[in-house]
Amino acid sequence: MNFGKRLEELLNKKGMTHDDLANKIGVTRAAVSNWCRGERFPKKEEFIHLIAEALDVPEQDLFDPQKREKIALEEFLNHPQKYRQHIKDRFDELPQEIKEIVENLLYLGQKEIELYHAEIKAKALRKKEIERDVKING
Repeated sequence: MNFGKRLEELLNKKGMTHDDLANKIGVTRAAVSNWCRGERFPKKEEFIHLIAEALDVPEQDLFDPQKREKIALEEFLNHPQKYRQHIKDRFDELPQEIKEIVENLLYLGQKEIELYHAEIKAKALRKKEIERDVKING
């Protein structure tokens, strides 16, 4: 889904018109209409922020999922300090087993990560089978 379609979808979800958004962010209705039709893209990055604010959504929600992931990754890579404490706080909340997995992943290469992932999936599958057997038998 392109930016214009996503913008139109979010406007409809919020019950807003092109005029409503234009007035909120200080552009013309024609500009908003052009964005929604995909004929133009907001020229200034600040408009993305203003649009997101007006629609009460994170900026990434204005883009399709692949683009959102790319934006989130770029944001993280460009401003790691901004996220460091958040990540540390979330990491501290993880169960010990998950912490060990994450710590191991930090030191592995791509091939090793793929093997490790397969091993984790196999363990999870075995655990589900055991739980199923316990339910069936008793």
